[in-house]
Amino acid sequence: MFMGGFLGLALLSNSLRAQRLRIYINDMWGVAISKFYLRLSERLGDLFTALLAFDERSEIYESNVLVIVKDRSFDVVREIVRIKREIEKEYEDKIVINPFIAREDEEDVIKTFIRASQTSY
Repeated sequence: MFMGGFLGLALLSNSLRAQRLRIYINDMWGVAISKFYLRLSERLGDLFTALLAFDERSEIYESNVLVIVKDRSFDVVREIVRIKREIEKEYEDKIVINPFIAREDEEDVIKTFIRASQTSY
């Protein structure tokens, strides 16, 4: 599990919060990702753990966002893809969201995304 599963995610969350920095970009990509996050949270509820997003031109594993969930069942994946397409259609496919969906216990994937986000600028 990622740094101890739930505890690891709590530590990650605390670590990110300790930086006391959140960046909200009011451009098409930033607003689309904000909508994506809100819909994931509303429709997946407690199954949705976190969203890590690169800028729209960066990617890892051919993905520009990492969606972290408690359960990567067929129904959860299908709902994430539905939400992704809804957002893309709202922006007339001018933005493309390529999610990589990981369970919260997939430590290596999450660490890879975090490391890549720290070096992509």
